[in-house]
Amino acid sequence: MFKIHALRADEISAAAALSLSAFGHEAWKEKDLQEALAGGHARIYAAVAGSAEKNDDSAFSGALAGYAVFYSAADEGELNSIAVAPSFRRSGAATALLTAALSDLRETGVAKLFLEVREHNAGAIAFYEKQGFLAAGVRKRFYDAPEEDAIVMVKTL
Repeated sequence: MFKIHALRADEISAAAALSLSAFGHEAWKEKDLQEALAGGHARIYAAVAGSAEKNDDSAFSGALAGYAVFYSAADEGELNSIAVAPSFRRSGAATALLTAALSDLRETGVAKLFLEVREHNAGAIAFYEKQGFLAAGVRKRFYDAPEEDAIVMVKTL
């Protein structure tokens, strides 16, 4: 069970560390997260681990299980980054983050959500397909170290 909320300033260091463990040199740094929050152009969600045995704020440990960064303009949105701590993978954290964000984005008028994913990241592609995203194109040599194409995926909200 996860509590989803807007990333708080006191969670930025944990989110940056999580990003580094998930993405290496492509990670969001503390400065990047701070600027995104301060700029008001991004929505950053945090998933905090909790216990299914309680149904109040005391049930949540405070451990950052994951985060997700979204941008939107007019009626389009972009999932820029989503990461889940290794100990919480396959536990529903990414689904909880995505579900909460989609609901919020829908309410603000976003009609389509786009993302890019490494072409060889079969696990991520399968996750996004399960969430209703469809492949819409390819961005050649989008990633580096290693160089790799990105699959562009889209979901109509």
